[in-house]
Amino acid sequence: EENSVFFTLSARNNDEYEFEFVSYENNNQIYLQLKFGKIIPEDKRQIVAEYIEIINKRLPIGALKMNFNTGDVYYKMSNILNDQLLTNKIIDKMIIEAFISMGISSPGFTAICNEGKSAKDAYKIARSKFFMN
Repeated sequence: EENSVFFTLSARNNDEYEFEFVSYENNNQIYLQLKFGKIIPEDKRQIVAEYIEIINKRLPIGALKMNFNTGDVYYKMSNILNDQLLTNKIIDKMIIEAFISMGISSPGFTAICNEGKSAKDAYKIARSKFFMN
């Protein structure tokens, strides 16, 4: 059996994120998808795809994906529960991980889309904003 929950949260920088949680009872798995609130312009999608490839190598869990047809960017992760019960603590941890991962990544999307930066330069900008060095 599949159960889904959808909700939207706003970050401090006014970006909105759409969350989708899906739990699958038969294999004790929960899946999270976080949709970035801005569409990537068609002429920037290839550079963003290169940027996503750089970022994904550095994310501790989960991965960013982009739908080339729509320009939507997603962060996706899953958690195998084994015999654990799904608790608020597990859900909270997944939400925090998703927000951190998208928070690390979003300055790079802005640098590419608004400032015309390359994927490597966007990563440097994102890294400097997140790690403040």
